[in-house]
Amino acid sequence: MTTRHGADRPSTLFSLIAALAELPELSPVERARVAPDLIEAAKAVLSGVRGAAIQEAVDGGMSVVGVARELGVHRSKVTDALTAHRARVGQKTDA
Repeated sequence: MTTRHGADRPSTLFSLIAALAELPELSPVERARVAPDLIEAAKAVLSGVRGAAIQEAVDGGMSVVGVARELGVHRSKVTDALTAHRARVGQKTDA
């Protein structure tokens, strides 16, 4: 968490939690400086968590439409999340 724009940016849920736990130790200016990177890291990490959870639901027998209905989103959002997740983990995209 020493630099902006990628260096030391958390890339897993555990590293994100660890980086957030360090925030109180930083000066106010340093917290303000690292916050944008942490926001972007959190978006990326949580997008991955969501994609993996959706994949798990589909693998468990739920349809894309069923997942979308449960999440209150259009099925295209679920398909997009699956496509992104599969690209991250190198799976064939057949949603």
